[in-house]
Amino acid sequence: MLKLSPIPGAEGSPFYAIGPTWAVVLALLFPIGFGIHDYLQKRKVNIFSVLGILLVLLKGTILLLKANTQLIVWIESGMPVLVGIVTLSTAWLKKPLIQRILLNPQVIDQPKLEMGLKENENTGRVRPLMVEVSVIYALLSVFVGFLNFALANHILQSDPKIDEVSAVQEYGKLQVLQFPVIGIPYMVLSIGLLVYTLRKLGKLSGIPALHLMHGYEEAIEEKA
Repeated sequence: MLKLSPIPGAEGSPFYAIGPTWAVVLALLFPIGFGIHDYLQKRKVNIFSVLGILLVLLKGTILLLKANTQLIVWIESGMPVLVGIVTLSTAWLKKPLIQRILLNPQVIDQPKLEMGLKENENTGRVRPLMVEVSVIYALLSVFVGFLNFALANHILQSDPKIDEVSAVQEYGKLQVLQFPVIGIPYMVLSIGLLVYTLRKLGKLSGIPALHLMHGYEEAIEEKA
């Protein structure tokens, strides 16, 4: 969180502060810079990175325009819910979004999984599993949206038109608290969902869940 309060200068010089407007602009440079760096490294657009950047830009614009901070409350709570709705709406497609997220080639050994499913004649049972996991993820997203709403509504109290500095400070505090209050539980639950999915796929393919992880056997061989 950026410290926006005036900072005493040396030997009684006037207070110095970068000011709320430049603080928001500076804060916006980090996610934008990360998004550009990620694209240059991978040469591939990450939809979630794009959504994250747009979300930060939108919230930063609200602060810069001194609009009602309740808009940020609704954005914070609405975005996870929107992601959950999109995820659920793709559940019945040929390749659901949750499948692209959890079963991407960087995490799962796709050829090994497909071979195991064919050998056990369980290829057709993957889609019902993806529907089930999509529903669970959608419920998780709604839960995160509720936490975001409660946290943002509790912290964002100042009107930026009346007290701009306090409004931006509260926004910074919100960003800091989101990780321990929301980010960590979300990561734990997401990892739990991935483990649940891998165990289900392990039973369907006849391959232990860990062995479905990309590069797992190579890592074991190297240690041996």
